[in-house]
Amino acid sequence: MDSAAKLLDPYERKARLLPGLLLTLPASLSVMALWVDGQVWQKAILALCGTCGVPFLIANITRDAGKKLETKLVKKWGGLPSTIMLRHSDDYFDSHTKKQYHNALSRGTGVTMPTAAEEAADREAADAAYRAAGLWLREKTKDRRKFNHVFRENIAYGFRRNITGLKYQGALLAFACAGLLILRPATLYFNTRNLEQALHQLTSFQFVALLTALVFTLVWLTCFSEASLRRTGEAYADRLIRASKEIRSVKKASLETA
Repeated sequence: MDSAAKLLDPYERKARLLPGLLLTLPASLSVMALWVDGQVWQKAILALCGTCGVPFLIANITRDAGKKLETKLVKKWGGLPSTIMLRHSDDYFDSHTKKQYHNALSRGTGVTMPTAAEEAADREAADAAYRAAGLWLREKTKDRRKFNHVFRENIAYGFRRNITGLKYQGALLAFACAGLLILRPATLYFNTRNLEQALHQLTSFQFVALLTALVFTLVWLTCFSEASLRRTGEAYADRLIRASKEIRSVKKASLETA
């Protein structure tokens, strides 16, 4: 898939590009507010939105940040949510429902899912079977039309993972932009002690950019946490595992209509 096609892909746009654009929004507004003539800032925004090479770079940087965070959290959590939820020791699914999923996955993958005793005796071997099941599920649910519910949860997880991976960079950048915007009026205020005169140094557009930077600083620090990422990951894993019983029926329906 080439660069242009990737940017048209729903997953690329929503899970990878959008977090990066949110990261750079305060900086983009700040630059335009400080250095673009107030009468032409609308044109500057349109020109900025048209730079397609930059969005592709942003999408790749965003993905790398998300994957780096995921690697760290998987070690902290003790596995991917899908692996954890397939374990006998986990209580997300009741034992009867989990047995149905294990049976479906054993038939599909050709790998026998371990019993509770086998899992307790050799946790690593059991997790290897669960990871194999997860890989098989992701491969078999790539049809976005047939497994749209899985695809939607995958996008939600990808977005949350990637934007959480940029959390501190985003907060720092937004805060720096706020500081840059307020530097001139703050300096004038400390020199003159005239608040009204200092505030008049900000144009309407600069005030909007400042407010955006401050709000984004707060949003980055409060809205994107490891806990919220884990909940989103569990929602995706839930849909993925539930699809194990759908895959067989979808395959059967495809054969009947062939």
